Amino acid sequence: MTRSRWSTAAAAFCIFAVLASGAITAGAETPPCGVPLPDVVAKVGDHAISRADLLLRLSLGGAGTPSRVRCAAGLEQAVRAAALRPELAGYRIEISASEVEDAVEKMRVSFPSDGAFRRFLIDRDADLSLLRRAIEDGLLLKKIEERQIRSWVFGDDLIQEYFNQHRGELVKDRVRVRHVLLKTQEEAERALAEARGEPHRSFRDLVSLYSVDTETRERDGELGWVRRGMRGDAFDRAAFSVLIGVISSPVKTSLGYELLLVEVRQPAAEQTLDDHRDEVVRRMQEEEWAVQREEWWDELKQKAHLWIAPELTEQAQTREEQHAEHEL
Repeated sequence: MTRSRWSTAAAAFCIFAVLASGAITAGAETPPCGVPLPDVVAKVGDHAISRADLLLRLSLGGAGTPSRVRCAAGLEQAVRAAALRPELAGYRIEISASEVEDAVEKMRVSFPSDGAFRRFLIDRDADLSLLRRAIEDGLLLKKIEERQIRSWVFGDDLIQEYFNQHRGELVKDRVRVRHVLLKTQEEAERALAEARGEPHRSFRDLVSLYSVDTETRERDGELGWVRRGMRGDAFDRAAFSVLIGVISSPVKTSLGYELLLVEVRQPAAEQTLDDHRDEVVRRMQEEEWAVQREEWWDELKQKAHLWIAPELTEQAQTREEQHAEHEL
């Protein structure tokens, strides 16, 4: 099979499969992704995805030499975002400049200095414009996934049927709870003492000042509804015994040390579909989207005319031919 007859869809599939499987043998000095990367690794329509672009995205995903799995995922993210951009108007998705700049600023302040931040970009042959593009792509992909998930609508009969089938998973004793997460027992004891002392700090103050859970810190420590068994035995013992509205003693969990504030406790016997409707609908939406997801993205990429660098497709094609010969 000649390269001219090898479809772009097949090329894309093969390179992602080869990178992810680890089929390319690494030498003593393994390059990023296990294969020498050209200056341009892919094109989606007229948009070129550069080596610097891919390596920057991989750096945003974690430290260390990128694994083949991470490289495949990073390239797929860049390809999907580039394929999506021409279709944004039809999906009514927008990313504001302030969203991107806020994310850039959060990243910048995570470095010990502005110089360290600049060196991070320079070492990857990247600049702020490339960083903004990568961040914007991540926001776009998150928004389109959410839009597609929420597009599914179900009738009451189907929702009731799903609830009946999954009642055993959903209907358990549960609490609506907030927490402060701290690293050590000493820190947790000091925070609790401040809440109980005079003048005392509010639970919201403890969350804002001390919690290392950055996600729930923005929601005043809210975990939402937690079912018995979701967070481990120690969490359950505290959450299902502490008085409503009273801060618990420090609880050692797999995350660290938690102070809990239970707002509502609801036994399983009191729960109906209405108590779980939002979760049931969300589960149904996610399951339906999971069935359609890869096909939807593949169709979008085909419309966008995907090209993968020959250096990569040759590796993939060689691997496919060797596999075919082995099968014979």
